[in-house]
Amino acid sequence: MTGRPVNPGAELHIGKTRTVPHLGSVTLRDYCGTDASISRAARVSYGRHNAARTEGEDAKLIGYLMRHRHTSPFEMAELVLHVRAPIFVARQWMRHRMASINEISLRYTEADNDAVMDVRGLGPLCRDPDPKDSKQGRGKPLELGPFTLDSLDKTARGELGFALDLQQADLEYKHARKAGIAREQARVLLPLATMTEWVWKVDLHNLLHFLGLRTKPDAQREIRLLADEIAAIVADAYPLTWAAWVEHVRDAPRLSASAWRALAGIVDADRLADALSGLPERERRETMAALTSAWGAR
Repeated sequence: MTGRPVNPGAELHIGKTRTVPHLGSVTLRDYCGTDASISRAARVSYGRHNAARTEGEDAKLIGYLMRHRHTSPFEMAELVLHVRAPIFVARQWMRHRMASINEISLRYTEADNDAVMDVRGLGPLCRDPDPKDSKQGRGKPLELGPFTLDSLDKTARGELGFALDLQQADLEYKHARKAGIAREQARVLLPLATMTEWVWKVDLHNLLHFLGLRTKPDAQREIRLLADEIAAIVADAYPLTWAAWVEHVRDAPRLSASAWRALAGIVDADRLADALSGLPERERRETMAALTSAWGAR
């Protein structure tokens, strides 16, 4: 028995590891709250947090909160995730300074038998993108001729002048440990492809921000594949919030004031009411007000 809210969608994922082949995994270890917890937190402002409410009413309120960027109620729900990934992914992940993190230490533990990632987790080798096209991500696939990631991982230097021999680095580390070299010194032999793992406790507001950045098509492939697995957990655990976030944030265009004014200039005012008739009444009024304000600023 428990007196706290039970989240059926989160319970589906508790303790179940979602693996990205050759790259890493994510596991939901714990959670706090449900969609109803978010709605209840928002209603505290009006002293109505204990009032009876339907799922439809919760969905309506959560949509309003998301649309107007009232973020604090979404901080009342949390997930605790166990993530396993290469160090170069972890360092990018931890640039998001909005969660509590505890990472495994190679001062106190041995790098395990799968210490380095499988190079197949990188996907096709690519060139840098054209600086004019992208500041991150990858460019066109690199034509390697007879070479593949597998052959590069297993062969010595070939005509390309390098080899992705990650297993050799792992062997050097193990040799150093067998020779009696301390863990904290032997670890300097390990590459950025060494696997690490950490516990990541994050509230739903900040997690959605993370997913908004890291599930984009131009996000680094390795972190994107892991973020996609977390997104599947969130969609099940907080379906009302997920739907509102997709509708009002992820799939909603973000326009500058200048862009709003430019678009307002080509809107047929006489047809606007009919065009917006499918929106909920409150959202329709807000959209009309925003466009009217843009017209007035032209």
